[in-house]
Amino acid sequence: MIVFSETIEHLYTSPQIVLAFLAKLLRPGPGAGILIQTPNAASFWKRVRLLLGHNPYELIRTDRQNPGHFREYTMRELEDYAMQAGFRVWFREHCSYWAGSGPANAILNCYPPFREGLSLVLVRE
Repeated sequence: MIVFSETIEHLYTSPQIVLAFLAKLLRPGPGAGILIQTPNAASFWKRVRLLLGHNPYELIRTDRQNPGHFREYTMRELEDYAMQAGFRVWFREHCSYWAGSGPANAILNCYPPFREGLSLVLVRE
């Protein structure tokens, strides 16, 4: 199992290329897969910020050693990349795995696609 947590949004190249490379590192058979966790590009608060006219995504930083997020993804985009790289999505979930409180949690729990994070487990076909 490869844990690819809070990483894919920092890539400056296509996830399809990186996922295809990671697929080659996996041994065939049960238990061979990739766990991806990443921010949800379409989360509730990002949508609210856009509605208010503010870009919810940080600018690429000037520090080449720590450029920040190049691209955040939606669940559908990650599923498409996974299939293109020869994976099957075994598990997917819109998550709120960062601690939070307040009235927004009620909204987030009712509407999973608005949650702050995405988790996927990919297995080789």
